[in-house]
Amino acid sequence: MHPDLRPLGIGEILDAGIKLFMRHWRPLVLSVVGLVLPVQIISALVTASVAPEQFDFTSTETGVSEDEEAEFLVGQGIVVLLSFISILLATAVCFKAVADAYLGVEPDWRRSLRFAVRRLLALVALAIVYLVVVVIGFFLLIAPGIWLAVAFSVSVPALLLERSGPFAALGRSFRLVRGRWWATFGALLVGYLLVGIIAAIVQGIVMVVPSVLADGNTLVGAVSSVVGGTIGAVLTTPYSAAVVALIYFDLRVRKEGLDLQLIAEGTGVERDPDAPLPVPFAAGSRVERGPGGERYWSPAPAPAAAPDPPDRPPREEPATGGWLPPRPDAPAERGWRDDSPGGSPGGWGEPGSSGGGGGDGGGSSSG
Repeated sequence: MHPDLRPLGIGEILDAGIKLFMRHWRPLVLSVVGLVLPVQIISALVTASVAPEQFDFTSTETGVSEDEEAEFLVGQGIVVLLSFISILLATAVCFKAVADAYLGVEPDWRRSLRFAVRRLLALVALAIVYLVVVVIGFFLLIAPGIWLAVAFSVSVPALLLERSGPFAALGRSFRLVRGRWWATFGALLVGYLLVGIIAAIVQGIVMVVPSVLADGNTLVGAVSSVVGGTIGAVLTTPYSAAVVALIYFDLRVRKEGLDLQLIAEGTGVERDPDAPLPVPFAAGSRVERGPGGERYWSPAPAPAAAPDPPDRPPREEPATGGWLPPRPDAPAERGWRDDSPGGSPGGWGEPGSSGGGGGDGGGSSSG
């Protein structure tokens, strides 16, 4: 377990994200480049075959002719779909690598990629539901969309690290963020602005400067577009994933004692890095503080046990026949039973019944 697994402030989350990125840049960069670069190359080839003037960043004429418009839209639709899947997969790989690093396991891009591929379908479903809900919220005067986007912001790490389904992950994120919405919003806003501004500046320099120096050469523009897009993804995707993952861990440490759960789960045992994180012990459990400020886990109160059923005295039946005494909680039960060897089973039954006995006169008695 990571020695600093504790509640973090907004500044500490942003700083820890930078440190994680700088300390483990190799697996993070490899994770993004291996997924984003091929899509960037395909995008450049599609654009160059249909509308090469798009790569002349010094020209103001970037429109597409009517003859090329349909082909351009189809090509861009394919590129958008591939970009969506590649960025989603790269984000999942970065989440896994960041989680491994934060929990004290050396991240490996191959293991992280295998992990992300296994959860890709669930991740796509989650992304679609998330986008639909947030877009609907934005149509409702924008504010509900912002609120929902923050409330569901840690649904991806919940889906990946707890192995939950898409809808369960959204509900899990909602419960974790509840009561910490403003702090979560502040960390996300500052983190995204920080990395977005830096990535935009670097990407703009990489894309525009070579095109200007090459006087609008299409090939140079295409190459600079591929390099700039890849660098932008390398800067934004790992750091954004690190910030969101750290917010997720911070919420779980604060509300559910995740650090205490990991200690209890892994005492004396090396934790499997691919095992799902433990869920809360029970609904209603919480983290408490002792008189000296020490943190401990307070489990939910146990439900009241159901009362034991009243004891029923055992019914002793003679092995070789005899009278059967009636049970106290049963209606009157009289009769004779002969289970002895050679004896005929049956005998007198309930009063008024035909009886099981083999007598010749039914149920009458002498005298």
